[in-house]
Amino acid sequence: MKSAAIVSKPDKPELAQIVPELIEWLTNHEYSVVIDNETAAYVQTKYEVVDREKMAEPKPEFVVVLGGDGTLLSAARAVAPAQ
Repeated sequence: MKSAAIVSKPDKPELAQIVPELIEWLTNHEYSVVIDNETAAYVQTKYEVVDREKMAEPKPEFVVVLGGDGTLLSAARAVAPAQ
């Protein structure tokens, strides 16, 4: 199965609407979804949650970053080991 990861900036209220819709789209397109702890705060259904530092372990095919430059850099460092 294809996999995708989502990394989010904390404390962004608008993500409460965006994240569930994004997860729904991904799952409807047959992706397994892994989220970081910050993203988990925006969803009510249980998904695979991993610490951002361990985001490379599930080897996602791609990562959706919802945040600014700092969030993007943090996500890039976290998934770099997965190439």
